[in-house]
Order: sequence, then structure tokens, then C-alpha cells
Amino acid sequence: MLVAPPDRVQDLRELAVGRLGERVEELIDLMVERYRHEISAYAELDTAVLDDEVRATTRRNVVVVLDALGSGRRLGGEDLAELGRLGRRRAEQGFPLEAVLRAYHVGAWVAWSAFVEELGNLDLGSAPDVVSEVLSHAGSLVLDLATQVAGAVADAFMAATREAAVAGERNRHDAVDALLDGSARDAAGASEIARRLSLDPDALYAVVALEACDAGGPPGATPLVEVSVLADVLGCVASFEPVLVHTRGARAIGVYAFQERPPPGVLAAELRRELAGLVELRVPGAAVRGVLGLAEDGVEGIATSYAQASRALAAGRRLALPPEISAYIDLLPHMLLAGSPQILRDLRELVVRPLLPPGGRRAEALVDTLGALLGMPYLSAGEAAFRLGVHRHTLASRAGRIEALTGLKLKEESDRRILELGLLAHALTGAERRSTDLVPAPDGIPQYASGGDSSPGAGGDVDPSRSRVLQE
Repeated sequence: MLVAPPDRVQDLRELAVGRLGERVEELIDLMVERYRHEISAYAELDTAVLDDEVRATTRRNVVVVLDALGSGRRLGGEDLAELGRLGRRRAEQGFPLEAVLRAYHVGAWVAWSAFVEELGNLDLGSAPDVVSEVLSHAGSLVLDLATQVAGAVADAFMAATREAAVAGERNRHDAVDALLDGSARDAAGASEIARRLSLDPDALYAVVALEACDAGGPPGATPLVEVSVLADVLGCVASFEPVLVHTRGARAIGVYAFQERPPPGVLAAELRRELAGLVELRVPGAAVRGVLGLAEDGVEGIATSYAQASRALAAGRRLALPPEISAYIDLLPHMLLAGSPQILRDLRELVVRPLLPPGGRRAEALVDTLGALLGMPYLSAGEAAFRLGVHRHTLASRAGRIEALTGLKLKEESDRRILELGLLAHALTGAERRSTDLVPAPDGIPQYASGGDSSPGAGGDVDPSRSRVLQE
């Protein structure tokens, strides 16, 4: 087999590349025409863009590649940097990566075909076999150049895509934060955010906020819930699909849209039922507290509904209320009383203190009985007595004692309202004391301090487990 001298191979390669250099504009025309017919992303561009930017980019790439092929060198740092800038630009323009790489494949094939053609047109005299060696050597160079080009373009393209995704998510996050904070209350700002987030500006919006809480058990017994898990749970509710799911710190937030104002209690009950099952499935044994704000008008109403949920969540933490999904409207009495310490004390003194003489389980029984009697509009006397585990005559006797001790009549509507508020004030007083006894454990999980009148069986406040009548 004849082996051509290296100098001869290099000379022929440079000669063929030199003749290609005289056909740059022709090569560009061929490449752009094939872009238009073979790659849909380029076919959708108007002629002006093809004639200007794409032709200019193609011209530069052809010149760089021919220079590298003629000299037998790899692409330099500045060449790769320029290819990277082109990859970023194509990503920002919305081109698919496969379309960009396909364009380079098409361009390389046009250039290689022209190189083979020019090599065949050379007068090789008595050494025609040298062509195969020139093609082999040039082919290796072209393959190496194609690998460099594809790597530089793809890396820059993907980096730009990731940055755009991060920026887009950050912009979306900021837009949702603006809605939740009410910082876009003017109509123009809210309308723009609604457009960006694909929200109906005329709908009603209700917000539910979830957060993990300590169930009151031993430190570490209740698994902590990752906010991402809570967000996933919100997105899986079948009955009410959220239009937005958001996270802020350790809180997951769902925004729900309605065309007609839903009854808050009904919506909260449905969410409570579904979310409880989902949380138990995802994080068994976890304690999650959530509040559903009222459905408010328009995109601006998202801030109002979220503020309601936030206030109620804060109250739930301070009052150590049971971890469950509640409607904002259901927690209003708790929040109103807890926000007025003097009224809280006065109601407790008026209604409950007379039922709590020092010592004796009978005093505690009267408090439980009052709760059962206040529930009697929804229970029969027999059911109330059954829940308390007493005879109906015993229930009637205790009712008489309660009226005698408090001076309030169970059948008087205004008196019943005071009795209900007084019993709630009593429960809240105990909850506030329990919440102040929370101390940080070494692992950061709150636990109850020993001692104090909030411990079970202590004098002054009813054991928290005995407030079940209020919740039934």
C-alpha cells in the first residue's frame, strides 16, 4: 500500500480548503436553504431573520471551521466562547436544542461534501491514491471539530435553559408573593400578575395554608413534615384543584378559584376529609394544622384570604388548638376572645368559676355537663346523658345546679350565648397556659414543661381531654 508523505497530505488538504474559501457565499446559500427545508424551527423564521442573523452566524462558523480544517488545529477558546454565546442566544430565542444541533449537522455535511468535491477536482498526477489518506485525515479533523462545536453549543444552551427556568420560577414565586402580601393592590398590577399566572381576574379566591405542628407528644414522636410534601398534598386534593400551590418558609399554600361563593364550612370539611387522608398516607402520624380563609372577590382577594388564614394559624399555635383543617370563620370566636384578655377573664369568672369550687370531681363534672347541655340543640337529652355516662335525671339535676350557680338560664337565648362564650373562654385560658409552658427541647422540638396548672389533673383548669364535648 502506498503511503503519501505527510507534507503531501497536508498540502492537498490546504489546497482543497483554500478553494472552498472562494465558495463561502455559495456554501452559506446551500446551508441556509437546507435549514429552511429540513428544520421546522428555521422554516418558521421569516426571510429577513434568515437573511440577516442566521446567514451572519453561518458565515462566521464556516470561516472558523475552514480555517481550523486548513491548518489542522482544534478550535481555540475564543471560538468555543463564541459558539457558546450562539447556543445561549438560540435558547433565549426559544429554539429546541435538537434544531440547533441539527443545523450544525446540516452545515457540516454541506461543507464536507464540498471538500470532497474540491479534492476530486485537483490534478493529482501519478498519485491518485493519496486522496484516501487526505480524506481519512481530514475526516478525523472534521469529526473532532464537530464534537467540539456540539459540546460548546449544547453546554451553553442547557446552561441558559436552566438559568431561564430558575429565573422563571423566581419570577413566578415573586408574583405569587405579591398577591399573598397584597403589594399589587392597584388594578393594573393585579391584572398583570393575573395574566402572568393565568388567573381569572373576576373569580372568587380562597386560600388554605398548612403547616406542621407539634402534636403534644414526646419530643421526636411526631414526624416533621417537609414543606414540599405539604405542597404535594395540596396539589393532590381531588375535589378542589388549586390554581396555585406555593411555599413560604415551612408553610404550604393553596389558592382555590370559584365562580360562586362556597359555604366556608362545607369547603373546610371537604378539605379536612381529603387532606387528613393524604397526610396520613404521605407522612403517617404527622400533625398538620391548616386554615382556610374566606372566598374573596378578584385576584386582590387572595391577599385578604391569606391574611385571614395567617392570623388564624398564629392563633392556633398560641392557643395550642388541636391540629386539624379549620375554616377561618370557625376560629373567629377563639381569636376574638384570645385578643381581649380582660373579656376572656370576665367570661370565665362569670360562667366557669362558680362551677369550680376547690376540690371535688363534681366540679369538673359540671363543666362537662354544661358543654353537653349546650350541645343539646343538636343532641337529645338522652344522647347528651349517654355521652356523659350519666342518667337523664342526673343530667337534669346538674342543669339545675349550673343555673343556680351561674344565675344564667339554659333556655334563654342571650344567656346561652354567654354560657357558650364562657365555656370557650375557659378552654382558651387553659390552652394559653399550655402554650406558654412549651419549652425547646435539645433537638428543637417543643415539649411541655413539667409542673404548672396546665398538667393533667392540676387544680384550676380542666384536663384538655375533657373538652371533647366542645368539639363534638
